[in-house]
Amino acid sequence: DEGRGFGKLTRKTVTRLFAHNTMRKEIKTLDPYDAVPYTAPFGRFTDAVVHNYSVQAVSIDTSTESLVGNLGVSPPVCSIDRNGATSFNERGSIDSMEASTRSLNGQSEVGSGLFSEIFSKAFMEAMIRQDFLLII
Repeated sequence: DEGRGFGKLTRKTVTRLFAHNTMRKEIKTLDPYDAVPYTAPFGRFTDAVVHNYSVQAVSIDTSTESLVGNLGVSPPVCSIDRNGATSFNERGSIDSMEASTRSLNGQSEVGSGLFSEIFSKAFMEAMIRQDFLLII
């Protein structure tokens, strides 16, 4: 079985040839035997070096498929617009919207639910990342 320029392969791949969508997926993931499913080369590389280096996969105005690693190993892929980051709520209905939103999603309380905790954490991480992107 010949395939993908790797010479003679010893086992069959799971690639469906000649279907445009599957060929695009295969090019982005480069994993002919699905040894590490749902990951891609740059994501697997990030997974390998994240313990020794400070790394972050960044996608600029395009798909993040080729940057995805194993869930929970590397930081999530950061996707930004080609025109750069924008400030949070640039035309807010009140002047103190950003401060109010940060205080609302900051410190949790004993009665806070699981989903509110997860949302608040994700929101605050996004706000911190947004602040960083505005600086660079």
